[in-house]
Amino acid sequence: MSRIAGEPTAFAWGKNKDGELSVGNNKDSYLPIPVKGVKNKNLVHVNSGGQHSAAIDSQGHLYICGSYLHGKLGIEDLTTVSIPAFTLVPSLKEKVVIQVACGDYHTLCLVEDGSVYTWGGTLHKKLGQRSGKAINKPGLVQGLSDKEVIYVGCGDFHSVALTNEGKVYTWGGGGSFFNRGQCGHGHVKDILEPSPVPMLMSKCVVQLSCGGYHTLALTDNNELYGWGSGLYGECGFGEFLNTTSPKLVLMPWVKKLAEEQLIIEISAGGHHSLVLTDQGYVFSFGFASHGQLGLRNTINQSEPQLVTDLRTKPIKAVAAGWNHTLVLSQRGDIYACGYGSFGQLGLGDDESRTIFTHVSALGPKNVERIYAGGNHSWALLDPAEPIKRDYEPPSPLPADLSFVDNPIQMASVIQEEEAFESSNKIKLTTGSDFFLQIAYSDIQFCHRFVRYELREEQLDMGKAKTEEFVHEMYINEAGVQYHRIQEDDDINEITAGNDETVCKGGEANITCLLVCDPCRNEPPIDKNDVNNDGEEITVIYRAAQLTANPLQTKLSEWVRFFMSKVSPYCAGPPKFFELRPKHFYTS
Repeated sequence: MSRIAGEPTAFAWGKNKDGELSVGNNKDSYLPIPVKGVKNKNLVHVNSGGQHSAAIDSQGHLYICGSYLHGKLGIEDLTTVSIPAFTLVPSLKEKVVIQVACGDYHTLCLVEDGSVYTWGGTLHKKLGQRSGKAINKPGLVQGLSDKEVIYVGCGDFHSVALTNEGKVYTWGGGGSFFNRGQCGHGHVKDILEPSPVPMLMSKCVVQLSCGGYHTLALTDNNELYGWGSGLYGECGFGEFLNTTSPKLVLMPWVKKLAEEQLIIEISAGGHHSLVLTDQGYVFSFGFASHGQLGLRNTINQSEPQLVTDLRTKPIKAVAAGWNHTLVLSQRGDIYACGYGSFGQLGLGDDESRTIFTHVSALGPKNVERIYAGGNHSWALLDPAEPIKRDYEPPSPLPADLSFVDNPIQMASVIQEEEAFESSNKIKLTTGSDFFLQIAYSDIQFCHRFVRYELREEQLDMGKAKTEEFVHEMYINEAGVQYHRIQEDDDINEITAGNDETVCKGGEANITCLLVCDPCRNEPPIDKNDVNNDGEEITVIYRAAQLTANPLQTKLSEWVRFFMSKVSPYCAGPPKFFELRPKHFYTS
């Protein structure tokens, strides 16, 4: 489907305290929302630091937003402390900018002629300019003026540049507190001006990526090097140690795979790292406390580990944030894992995940590029075809495949899961029996709850089906505003005979919440006038009663859909409860 003029093609989500999402306000977003300030502009590149973001359009114009602290927005005489929507950087409007990099305190950009500009805080010499004060206007890095630079990057306190000859230049550092050797010069002294990394002078580097305090470099002969902070294993050379010079990253998993693997993308986050191969495989290593490695655990890794959950989803792009991770599949679907407290996973809640989970709120949008900032995320759609044709939601990730050593074994596991799904799928009719308890109250939206226990032997598949159910609700019922899926603790329940029983909680006991406005777009049915006397009306319906009139049929469709999608994996009957606005009540 071709693009309609004015239709947004850039989305952001996550932390937005300083307006770094460019959505016109300072509220965090737990779901992807369109960015502002670039209407009718075709964005081709985005980069984010901890509190500010920058974007480049197809004409080479540079836009920036977020915190103005230390002058890192590059806009002189700014009278506000932040900008909540992308704004053109005036001093560069005559330049064709092709790349930008945002640190926590400074910004770099690369223009078409290969020159590099920097601005922001000058502490620890990270700008590569001789100035002791913060610079709020882009300034040329003279030390690179005789080089043709093709890439720039930065961490919290260091900056890097890659030339067309494959040579790496670094500067900055971090002082006695923050210098972990991330400049790669064999020491922890700050470097005032761009200087070549000695150990890489004989190599031809084709890619660079900067983490908070570490750096990765990929050479033309498929060798990966890491240096700087390594206490969490983020440098990937097999030890939990810092290193001040580049060390070869070990890739033992590659030898276990049947196909030859070439690295096509690297991404360094706060303290973790990602590697993507030409076969669509993802490897992760480093800090794992929030699940950002996507390995179903929180164990730090000092060597690249294959993300087995993604082996059935060929990946074409990866992005590491400070403590979260995004990947983009070949079919344009985003999966996220890691720290989620600010909504940076885009899953509608503030939960962290140790497993890659589909960002279902984007639905059929055809994502072309992904970017991860400190605690926020970005997606750029394909401008030629922003909506996928004949879209179908992706199948859920397979169950735990950490034991699988080759694709043949993996295929057999998937076939077993599909066989189970086929043999256990139920065809639900309007006569299928279930109960829905509804409380009509003075609220604006419908709050829908379902509590259920998954079969232990199909726990992973049941959870995947739950995610799929939520995803399809966002697509099929446009009024879904929010969702939450949580594993329940021990629950005390009172039976019909007033006997108290204890349902043991844990990962098999799930509560799913959906907050919806069923008639948000085009109300299909007239709402009822109910005397607003403040009293709550509670009713319990059986399945057959929910088809008594069109209103009830529409409002209870979510229950039938859950029964068809998830109930085959439940150990017992699900329990449905809904809070509804009073105007939906029918006596």
